[in-house]
Amino acid sequence: MTDGILLLDKPTGISSNGVLFGVRRWAAGHRVGHVGTLDPLATGLLPVMIGRATRLLRFLPTEPKRYLAVIRFGVATSTHDAEGDVEHMCDPGRVAPDGWEQMIEEHRGDVNLSVPLYAAVKQQGRRLYSYARAGQSVTPPVRTMQVHRLETDASGWPWVRLEIECAGGTYVRSIVASLGEQTGFGAHLASLRRTNVGVWSVDAAIDPRQLGPETILTAAFVGMDRARQLTRLRLDDGQISRIATGRAPERVLAGAAQPLAAGEAFLFTDSGGRLLAVARSCAPWAPCDEPPPFEFERVLTD
Repeated sequence: MTDGILLLDKPTGISSNGVLFGVRRWAAGHRVGHVGTLDPLATGLLPVMIGRATRLLRFLPTEPKRYLAVIRFGVATSTHDAEGDVEHMCDPGRVAPDGWEQMIEEHRGDVNLSVPLYAAVKQQGRRLYSYARAGQSVTPPVRTMQVHRLETDASGWPWVRLEIECAGGTYVRSIVASLGEQTGFGAHLASLRRTNVGVWSVDAAIDPRQLGPETILTAAFVGMDRARQLTRLRLDDGQISRIATGRAPERVLAGAAQPLAAGEAFLFTDSGGRLLAVARSCAPWAPCDEPPPFEFERVLTD
């Protein structure tokens, strides 16, 4: 088994952890973890980290994500999606309401929205969904969610198609609930498909039910050398042992490295491109033979 990222196209009706259960059997005892939970209703790209790649997990949730969604206005549910109990129904008319474009504009950029009640976020030490399932009252936290792009097609009103690009930690159901409240009709998420996570596309992913011995030879398997799209500083063999023991390298190889800003993350690799560590520059740096002053974020080599 090779360390890397497995790109899966999650089918509907199964949880992200359910997908991991099957991957663990395929990965023959290697550690596995996924990037960005998808609800059972949702489909689409679920990157799964295998082996040493799991050490990158904490750096990946902020990768931008893209979704295709369908909203149904006039029907609000307890979970803000099609799996919940219907709580409100009304006739939303045949066209989008006045001020529709302004409502959409207000959901672009940094938007303060409530986390859905049926979510895994913890409140006072318990998952929010545990309160909901127990019928207990709790006020979900409000978070600033980053919506980089939001485009809509309301020509099929009350069914509306959305294209969303957002930062990690953004709940599409929160956007849906907010739009439903602003229109006064209520709404729920009828379907959701994730098409991209960072540079990875669902076009390269495979159905988890198709996992087999040849999977690592397909485009669905991304090796560690392509796991993160950051500036790379290459090291010769003599410097690798310093990285492995948590010491700063004394020099880097001349190459195509880009300048670094203070606080910018970058990668140390060997001369062949194998990832050795994730680090963060402590000061601006221009490409030269000496590495920048930095702090290790995560050492990936032993």
